[in-house]
Amino acid sequence: MNSGIYRIEIGPYFYWGSTCDFHVRKMHHLGRLNNNAHVNNKMQHVYNKYQDFEMELVVYSDKDDLFKIEQEFLDEDHGKQECMNLAKVAEASARGLKRTEETKAKMSAAQLALKKTISPENRKALSDLMTGAPGRRYDKTIYHFVHVDGREEESNPRDFNKKHNLKQAMMHRVISGKRKHHKGWSIK
Repeated sequence: MNSGIYRIEIGPYFYWGSTCDFHVRKMHHLGRLNNNAHVNNKMQHVYNKYQDFEMELVVYSDKDDLFKIEQEFLDEDHGKQECMNLAKVAEASARGLKRTEETKAKMSAAQLALKKTISPENRKALSDLMTGAPGRRYDKTIYHFVHVDGREEESNPRDFNKKHNLKQAMMHRVISGKRKHHKGWSIK
C-alpha cells in the first residue's frame, strides 16, 4: 500500500499531508522546493533556510479515509509555531486560510488583469472550444474519415474516436497532418 498520511520534517518544522501515491508526492514536494516554487511559502522559506528534507509515511490508509485521518493530525497541530500547514482543513487546502486584505486585493487585481487581456473574439473562441465535456477541448468540426478497407465516415473527432476505440492524440496528429493514418484511418 502506497497511500496514507505523511509527515515532512525540515529542521525543527513539520508538515502533515495525505497522498494516494507516496513516491510521486515526495518527488512533487522536493521538485517544487528545489526550484524555489512551492505553493506553501512557509515550507519554502524553511527549506531555503535549513536545506533539509525528510518525508515519511506515518499511517497507511485506504484512499477513502485519508482526509479524515489527516484532519485529526491537523486538529492537534495546526497553529503551533513549528507546523508548516497553512490550512486548517485537510479536504480543501484554502478553506480556513486567513488572507489579508492586501492579499485579497492582489488576487482580485490579477483576475481582472487576466480578463482584460483576453479579447472578446478569443473569449468566444475559447468558449466554443471548451463546449462539450467539462474541462476538455471539444473539436466540433465534421471531418471525412477514410479507412484502408474502403469504409468512409463523416463525424467529429470525439464521437469518431469513441466509436472506433481510437486514441485521441493519434487521431489529432492525423487531422493536423503530422501523421498519415492511425489504425488504418486517415483524412480525405
